[in-house]
Amino acid sequence: MSGAGRIFLRSGSRQVWSHNQVLASALLQQERWVSQGTKNASKESTNYSNSRNLNERDDWKETARPVIYEGLMSDTVRRVKMLSLTTCCLSVVGGPIVTFFTNPDLSVIMKGALCSTMVVLSASTTFALHWFASPYVHKLTWVPGSKEVDVEVLSWMATKLKKKIKLSDVRTPYTQRPLVTFAANNEYYFVEKDNFPSKELLDQLVPDKRKQ
Repeated sequence: MSGAGRIFLRSGSRQVWSHNQVLASALLQQERWVSQGTKNASKESTNYSNSRNLNERDDWKETARPVIYEGLMSDTVRRVKMLSLTTCCLSVVGGPIVTFFTNPDLSVIMKGALCSTMVVLSASTTFALHWFASPYVHKLTWVPGSKEVDVEVLSWMATKLKKKIKLSDVRTPYTQRPLVTFAANNEYYFVEKDNFPSKELLDQLVPDKRKQ
């Protein structure tokens, strides 16, 4: 074989090798692009899934807003109760002073009887007011789907008293007391039906009379 033929064969083999190298490089680059695209797609899918979960949680929070009931007469009941307690305290403390120092002509027995009458009368009216207004629910909070409700009433000292009531403990009140809507755990509660924000919860708080 002549020298020109050898040079031609070498040149051809170099071209074939160069062509194979370029083809392999292109395939490797394409594989990298495909791998990178798969990673990006997986990342986007994960981000979409996370954002979807967050949106679902936000929607759940939006639909699970608590039901809040506030009594229309809450401030009035509290003020009347504070006035009654103040009057009772003044009667207990000031009654004996006024009786013993403003009526010197009365005997000690009469002064004691008059003083005792003032104290008993004032205390009895305060107790009667507490007995009448103690079932009044000043605030009630309930999360839809929950089995419990949080209620807020007033103690005999006119301070806030928070209680937790299970809906399974709610019963129909069999009593002659006024201002009573439902009973739970041997205690009475009153809510204003016309002012109640949730009919679903009201149906559970005012059960069928046949339920014992």
